Amino acid sequence: MQVTAMHLNNWASGDSVIIDGMVFEICGVSSEVVSLFSPCDLSEHQIERSKLNGCRFFIDLPGIENRYRRLIKTMIQSCLLTTGEATNALFGLRVRGLHDQGSEAVAHAGGSAAAVRQALRCRHYVRISKR
Repeated sequence: MQVTAMHLNNWASGDSVIIDGMVFEICGVSSEVVSLFSPCDLSEHQIERSKLNGCRFFIDLPGIENRYRRLIKTMIQSCLLTTGEATNALFGLRVRGLHDQGSEAVAHAGGSAAAVRQALRCRHYVRISKR
């Protein structure tokens, strides 16, 4: 799914966005504007939500842990990964793409995409068997 400014809410605080080659951290989201912070500029900027359409959004590691708790737990159980390996596999999948191999344990599972696919299959199988 392509993340756009329409999907932003207050849960996006802490995520990063690239605008015109500069990386900004999202500080707050309101109905019309998004507050941004740049460590290089040390001042807070506000930009309209409509101007963020087409920008790339990145989630930091704690944000991934908060957003994908169940998936990380299932990756730990089904692929025999640690919490850090599962989180880094999701981060690598989002940042580097489908061919990310991650750590040795993730590479043994077939890469980040294969580890996530296996966890989703396991969750789907458990959901069907409980009916």
